[in-house]
Amino acid sequence: MKRKVAIDQAGRLVIPKDIRSRYGFGPGYHLEMEDTGTEIVLRPAHLGEPIIRHLENGFPMIEWPGETQKETYDIVAEVRKSRDERDGKFGL
Repeated sequence: MKRKVAIDQAGRLVIPKDIRSRYGFGPGYHLEMEDTGTEIVLRPAHLGEPIIRHLENGFPMIEWPGETQKETYDIVAEVRKSRDERDGKFGL
């Protein structure tokens, strides 16, 4: 999908609301900017791999190191993986 956005006098541009909502961008969210020589690419800044730990009740808790921010992540796959690991410990 291509869109045109305007840059204001301060050098800022506005990412359309539907795109911000789709990717979970909000105030304080960090993006990486890459200048390829022919285009400028924006992508979510990766702050590290998620850490999965289990609470005392066996439920998984997913934490991201560094700042808290939303990013596209397959939470269902991680929960299934975590359950399989937990079940393996108990021989289920």
